[in-house]
Amino acid sequence: MHELLRAAPPPAADVAVVITGVNDVVDQVPVRRALAHRAALADWLLGQALARHVVFAPLPPMHQFPLLPEPLRSVVGADARRHDQALARWAATRSDVSVATIAVALTPETMASDGFHPGEPVYRACGEALGLHVARHLA
Repeated sequence: MHELLRAAPPPAADVAVVITGVNDVVDQVPVRRALAHRAALADWLLGQALARHVVFAPLPPMHQFPLLPEPLRSVVGADARRHDQALARWAATRSDVSVATIAVALTPETMASDGFHPGEPVYRACGEALGLHVARHLA
C-alpha cells in the first residue's frame, strides 16, 4: 500500500492534498475498500508527521464525462457519487481530514483532446477550489 510514497516520502507540510479515485471507479473497486485505502493514506501522512491536515478532492462528476456513452456514463457517475458520499461521511468524523467542494462542468470544451482526461479549465477550477478550501477552513 502506498509503496511509491513510502519509498520517497514527500516533505512535511501543513496540508496534504490528495486527488484520487477515478481509477477506483474505472476498476470497480468496492467503496469500502477504496475508503480503507484513503484512510490508510491519511493515517500514514498524519502519523509520519508529513501533514497536519489531509484534504481530499472529490471525484469529478463522472456522470458528465462526454466520452462515455449512456448507460455507462450514468453507472460510473452513480458509483463515483457513492465513493464521494462514503468519503464525506468518514471525513466528517475527523478533525484532521476534510473533503473540498469542487463544482466544475465537464463538457467537450473543458476536457482534454482525448475526451476522458480533464483539460486546463478543469484543472484551473480544481486548483482554485482546493486553494479556497484550504484558505477558508484551515487558515
